[in-house]
Amino acid sequence: MGQADDLVPQPQPDVGRPVFDLRCRCDSATPGQLHLWQRDGPSAERISCSAAVAALQGVHDRRRGRISDYTNKSRNIPPSVPTSFMTGARERGKFTPSLGAVLYLTDDITLYGSYSDIFNPQTALRTDGTVLDPRIGEQYEAGLKGRFLDGALSASAAVFRSKDKNRSLADTANPGFFVQAGVVKIEGFEFEVTGRPMAGLDLVASYTNVKTEYEVGTAAQSGAIFDIFTPRHQYKFYARYEPATLGGAFASVSLNGQSGVVGGGVAGVREQESFAVAGAQLGWRFSEGLRAFVSVNNVLDKVYYQRVGSINTYNFYGEPRNVLLTLRASY
Repeated sequence: MGQADDLVPQPQPDVGRPVFDLRCRCDSATPGQLHLWQRDGPSAERISCSAAVAALQGVHDRRRGRISDYTNKSRNIPPSVPTSFMTGARERGKFTPSLGAVLYLTDDITLYGSYSDIFNPQTALRTDGTVLDPRIGEQYEAGLKGRFLDGALSASAAVFRSKDKNRSLADTANPGFFVQAGVVKIEGFEFEVTGRPMAGLDLVASYTNVKTEYEVGTAAQSGAIFDIFTPRHQYKFYARYEPATLGGAFASVSLNGQSGVVGGGVAGVREQESFAVAGAQLGWRFSEGLRAFVSVNNVLDKVYYQRVGSINTYNFYGEPRNVLLTLRASY
């Protein structure tokens, strides 16, 4: 890794304050040197300094932070009694950092990790009319990515975790008002494999495991699922085979599935149980620009909800089994 070119400032959102973008990386051409860029508003400068971390060849480190201003104003308009704007939530000069690093173990395998603060202003009110404090917390992710079979196959795996507090909970003693007491935790892992392990065969396979829960909440919430629309388990598989010996014939299969969710329904009354939907396709490639194929979606005609709403509203079924014949040309 040679010495980097001058920094091209990254596009940044306009939040009313300068955005500080710190990035450093090891330079194998000059061991023991750490190149650090600092961006403050429209200007940028590069600093070269000694650092022990530079002894780790192949490490890329990225540090960023944002200083934010936030103001929420509201008013009533007809048919309600009109009012002037009133300021609700207001935050000034809040700094939220994020850090990330990538380590090249080999030319084809990388290890990465990241950290960032969580900062989300709220608008719910306490009984005294003041706005709840912002939600704050932390989130982490670490993973491994690699290329195999001379780059024909790629694989990745990651773990993640986030936790934030000050979630608004209904003030049971004062209906219509809230208290900041909720703590929510989200954690999980995922992996994915994509590529062409052999001539003519394309594969995509992935699995995600996500656990969301109220670590602190009302008596009914504590320990319960936080995101009732996100399944704990999700998996996808797709394979397409076009052997050269058959001169243009190709076939593919797919399988998408997940564990059950309650959604906006009621457990045991209106919910979506675990399900999987399979698909298949068979076709012929006449030339590079012309092909025909027949697709069968939801092969087993599985009945499932695409979305689970309340008992009587916003419940949408997924598509039943259907067959589609397609002729596709490009020129």
